[in-house]
Amino acid sequence: MMHFTYVSPSIKEFLGITPKEAIEEPFIGFLTPESLQKYRQFKKQLVDSIQKGVQFPRKTELNLEFKHKNGSTVWTEILITIVYDNNKKFHGIVGVTRDISRRRQAEMALMKANRHLSLLSGITRHDILNKITTILGFLFLSRETKPSPDTLAYLKRIESATNEIKVLIEFTRYYENLGSSQPTWQNLTAILGQINFPKHLTIDTNLENYSILADPMLEKVF
Repeated sequence: MMHFTYVSPSIKEFLGITPKEAIEEPFIGFLTPESLQKYRQFKKQLVDSIQKGVQFPRKTELNLEFKHKNGSTVWTEILITIVYDNNKKFHGIVGVTRDISRRRQAEMALMKANRHLSLLSGITRHDILNKITTILGFLFLSRETKPSPDTLAYLKRIESATNEIKVLIEFTRYYENLGSSQPTWQNLTAILGQINFPKHLTIDTNLENYSILADPMLEKVF
């Protein structure tokens, strides 16, 4: 399964090999280890759906890294179309591939920048929370001096506002890693099952066959 029956001559530009070489070589032989794992996961999902008699999504996108004949690697975006016969049985796959190496480089640079920003925001948040702890400590000591009722009311307002600032600062922790990881395919049923919904809500889902390509923080959206 999953062997080439036709390869466009453009494969020469992509991987430095001829269409004939691509057809004769095993498909997995051109993939890097990480992309091989991703491909095997896709293949397993496809095979499982075929065995269960469930139609796999007709359109799928895979970003895979291939090994070029000259020793370098090429990132590609493969738009996969699943072909079924008239009886809705699996017949084959048509894939259209394009080079996304430059886009991939830009994405990696962005991820690196996001990691640096996350580190900076983490340090800044830590410092701000330390200052807030100091403010709350002095507010506590101020109340111990038995201030006038008016002064005590002002101190309570200051303490309330400070605690609100603390909540807002701690809330940024959830978004520290946003955009620092690659989007992944995530099963909606699995994600919803990890969320602690209020007890008065009843969640009824029928999404076993649906996944979303999204940031790993998708759970926070729900």
